[in-house]
Amino acid sequence: MTSIGQDLKKEREARGMSLQDIADTTHVSLRYLEAVESDQWEVIPGAFFIKGVLRNYARAVGLDEVQLIARSSKAGIIPRDESNGGRAPSAAPRASAKRTLSSAALAALALIILSFAVYFLTRPEKPRPAPEKALSVIEVQPTAPLEPKPAPVLEPEETGLRMTIAFRERTWIQVYADGQLVLDGVKLTGDSAQVRAQRELLIHLGNAGGIDGTLNGKPFRSFGRSGAVVKNIAITPDNVGGFLQGEGTAAE
Repeated sequence: MTSIGQDLKKEREARGMSLQDIADTTHVSLRYLEAVESDQWEVIPGAFFIKGVLRNYARAVGLDEVQLIARSSKAGIIPRDESNGGRAPSAAPRASAKRTLSSAALAALALIILSFAVYFLTRPEKPRPAPEKALSVIEVQPTAPLEPKPAPVLEPEETGLRMTIAFRERTWIQVYADGQLVLDGVKLTGDSAQVRAQRELLIHLGNAGGIDGTLNGKPFRSFGRSGAVVKNIAITPDNVGGFLQGEGTAAE
């Protein structure tokens, strides 16, 4: 039976990711990530820190972090939380509890309520003044001169690249816009994103069949099958047509 560290290493390699990729994504020290994959848990200082490293590792490669923490606890890597040994104080009421209000206090309260009821029911009503007749005033507003309508403003023609992404499956993704990292990490089913660039969009995918969306408002082609790792997808204004559905083959 393989260890937790060996299983995590296989999951990472299956997604085409390096330890440095995970370190860049999670900001966890490369030394601690190497200790996880080699099952050298004594290198990581304390169970709380081990749990945090495992959670970040699971998110980076798209694994269920709850299941990973449960397996680590069962394997003795993370100690199980100890339940509180103290006993809760008994809250059972006694049958012979004292009444909060004595019968005399209840009788006094009933008498006060009855007195207020009699007062409000028997007091005479004040005559209401007759409403004054309001004089109707009609204001005549001067007619304002008609102003000419401004000419419609023409929107400038869109340039560059605009990509909207809808995630149909859990997917690891990196997107560089004109050389700048603008999208990075694991996205879940139902997430969405939008990126823009003037010269180039460079895309790396850990699940090529897990996304769809549009390029400059038109649906783009699938980048591969579900679960496939595809890197260095370079889209420019010159070759964008090749990535659109029904518009030819993407340029290399």
